Amino acid sequence: MTDPTPSPSPDVLATLRPVLTGQLAALRGRYALHGAATVVAMVGAAIAVAFGLDRWLDLPLPIRLFHTLLVVGLLAFGAVRFLRYPLTRRFAEVDLAIWFERTFPALHQRLVSAVQLQALPDDALRNQSRPMIDQLLAETAATVRTLPLRQLFDPRPTRRVGGIAALFLATAAGGVVLAPATMQAFLLRHLGFAARYPRATTLHVELPAAGPDLQRTDRGEQTELVLPAGADLHVSVFVEGTVPPDVQLVVRPLGGDGEARAVPMTPRPGERFRHVFRRLTGSFEFHARGGDDERGDRLVTVRTVHPPQVSALVAMVTPPAYTGQAPGEQRGGAIEALLGSDVALDVTTTMPVRTATMVFLESGRRLELQAVAPQDDSVVSTAWRGRFQLQATDRYQIELLADNGLRNPNPGTWPLLGLQDYAPIGRWLLPEDEGALLLPNALLCLRVEARDDFGLRNAELAVQRGGGEPMRRQLLPPSTGAPERNVVLSELLEVKDLLGDKPTGNDGIVLTMKLLDNKAPEAGVAELPARIVQIVDEAQLTAHIARLFRGLREEVAQAHDLQVDRRGRLEDLTTTGKAPGGDVAQALTAIEVGQNRIQNGAERVLRGLMR
Repeated sequence: MTDPTPSPSPDVLATLRPVLTGQLAALRGRYALHGAATVVAMVGAAIAVAFGLDRWLDLPLPIRLFHTLLVVGLLAFGAVRFLRYPLTRRFAEVDLAIWFERTFPALHQRLVSAVQLQALPDDALRNQSRPMIDQLLAETAATVRTLPLRQLFDPRPTRRVGGIAALFLATAAGGVVLAPATMQAFLLRHLGFAARYPRATTLHVELPAAGPDLQRTDRGEQTELVLPAGADLHVSVFVEGTVPPDVQLVVRPLGGDGEARAVPMTPRPGERFRHVFRRLTGSFEFHARGGDDERGDRLVTVRTVHPPQVSALVAMVTPPAYTGQAPGEQRGGAIEALLGSDVALDVTTTMPVRTATMVFLESGRRLELQAVAPQDDSVVSTAWRGRFQLQATDRYQIELLADNGLRNPNPGTWPLLGLQDYAPIGRWLLPEDEGALLLPNALLCLRVEARDDFGLRNAELAVQRGGGEPMRRQLLPPSTGAPERNVVLSELLEVKDLLGDKPTGNDGIVLTMKLLDNKAPEAGVAELPARIVQIVDEAQLTAHIARLFRGLREEVAQAHDLQVDRRGRLEDLTTTGKAPGGDVAQALTAIEVGQNRIQNGAERVLRGLMR
């Protein structure tokens, strides 16, 4: 009778079982920790939502009791689902081995095989290779000893849930320590008692400081403000203590006319509420109301007065000296002048003012105006003057400070339009184009038309050949009188003088012209397109002239043929005596079009012959 195959080596199993058993204990501990954190996070979130809703909305009793039942239900559900259920689950050694295999794929199912072999009875292992089984168990035990068992657990989910739970616990503990009365009221309210939250709200009305925009007088709990009519008043309310859901300003007209009205304020950061009274007129008083504070910390009285305004604007504009133009007067506030012009602005106000300032909106520059003929030594006047030089297009305002220390909150805006002195313009009259041909002993005739708005200073001709240094010549002589604004410059040049030591060749002569105006301090410059004159011999010039004449002859022939054809059509119409109709109108239109083409051709022939 054959002996049964002996069981797996007990020392190998003694190595594997403690590892699996230890990780099972660690797994249950992780389940317990994660489940407890999840329950705390769920319940803490529900309590936080219930507290926020009840604290700021003052929920009725049924809703509060519903929140209490919801929190208890979440606690029971979390205890069953996240604590009892995972802790009561049974895990076999094969389940733990599969967990190991999934975490460490390098085991290649050896740990599962080892656990399954040790669980089989001796009869099931009959006819199996004992050395192979022992080798498998030994290799598995050696591999398990070297595994980084910490990788079996991913601590990040537990840390996240634990962090959320710790946050809720810390918040609850902080609330108990810092506001025990509030936490006690929250607990009692959700147990069904009619408790009230402790609330101490104090509203502090914040107003602008005294200055040119308003005058302020404080008398204990009363404040009086004097503003110019049309100004805006910014009012802020700082909430000390509990911030109410809304804050209102109770406004009542002075003198008993009209009923009080509540103006809602806009919540702002920093426990503040804000409102802006736009375009104030008349007089009124107001106080703040919100939460359990019905009066605020002060009663504010607002009175408005008429501000000074600009009644007339007169600008004396003196153009730059180089223009030769006389000064001109402009009324109405809008100023249009050449850049660099001197402007003297006279401002007349509706009432005496202490100061007047011209503010350039685009550049940010400020110009203090000087009083003209003040009424007394206090420099209070209704006429002011300022001088400046127009440097760029801009917009300006006149800020007026009244004798009572208030300024106009809505000064008018007027444009400053700076006109450009553009560079001169010109064109070549001769040579007409770049195809001019001349003999080496010919005369080169130059004609240039030039003009500028305020006068030309110079016209510089540059003649260059073969890349050498150009010859320069001034074509506009110095003027002792008024500057020339529209001139035609002419110059005759000997071609042989321009060619120098190389009187022959096919090189071209490049002509350039630069025009300068009398703009100060820096002249405007315009450069005309370059003209190229080709120097040719007599044969080349003859061939070129012959080509031109052939072209003119063809032009004349075409015009003659067209004229004969249109004349024939006209004779047909006059001899047949047809009544006016569609065919006649079409024929007359064709004759008229043909005559226009003949006229254009004649003009081209004339210009060609002149060339």
